[in-house]
Amino acid sequence: MTTTPFVHFLLPYYGSVDYLQETVRSVRQQEGDWRLTIVDDQSPYGDVRPWLDDLEDSRIEYLRNQDNLGLTRNFQRCLSLAVGEYSVFLGDDDRLLPGYVALLQRAHGQFSFDVFQPTVAIIDEQGARVSPLPDRIKSALRPKGNGFHTRSGDKATARLLTGNWTYFPSIAWRTAQIQKFGFSDQLLVTIDLGLLLNVLASDSTLAVHNGMPVFEYRRHAESVSSQQADDGPRFDEERQFFRAQRERFTTLRWTRSARAAQAHVTSRAYALLSLLRGGTHLSVSTRRSLWQAVVGR
Repeated sequence: MTTTPFVHFLLPYYGSVDYLQETVRSVRQQEGDWRLTIVDDQSPYGDVRPWLDDLEDSRIEYLRNQDNLGLTRNFQRCLSLAVGEYSVFLGDDDRLLPGYVALLQRAHGQFSFDVFQPTVAIIDEQGARVSPLPDRIKSALRPKGNGFHTRSGDKATARLLTGNWTYFPSIAWRTAQIQKFGFSDQLLVTIDLGLLLNVLASDSTLAVHNGMPVFEYRRHAESVSSQQADDGPRFDEERQFFRAQRERFTTLRWTRSARAAQAHVTSRAYALLSLLRGGTHLSVSTRRSLWQAVVGR
């Protein structure tokens, strides 16, 4: 593979073969100029190679890490392999809908941007459309109005720091821009927001499309964020993350963003919900960690 595609789908794989097959099928439905690279991080859940070989699709590349790198380092490896004008870091259980690449091409023809967020639908483990509370909150925070919009500067980052309304696996990033930053090996739950804020703080533009969904994001209990919400580490990371962002945006004199990072409203609200939902089933240390997240200490 030597040509440079318009969009390069990078798929860090460590999950269900069945879900991965759904993801791959959804990519192959796309019209336009694309490439897919699957980076298997020593997944213990089954060998997908025979199925991929049977597809005989030269646009699809399969790589397997010699050692298990873990989530952050595997994302970084995917980024190092990216060659498209735009890169998309797919989840290995999500699905594109027909028209994703075409919509990105339309946006590219109309605007100058480094990040593109299309409309997303939420599905459950069985693939049925659902609307959980976190996603209703995301929808409320998302910029309003039909069609294409662009956002940048202090106002854009402040809204993201109030609540991250984006969906990382659905985002298309200008490859040359994000390769300047890479993924922080200090972050796990906030790895996506960290990259997004780095890009926007460098005077880049976020393009948003409100319309028919072109991406299906799978919401289920096995996700990294869901697992960590029960035992506290998620909020420990978020507290440190928002403190660092407050300092960064104070230095930049982006006052809205500094205030939003200080308040980190939705993070604290989610910690309170986890505390109430867990009740007496939580350990003393977990309850303490969640309470510190609620009060912002």
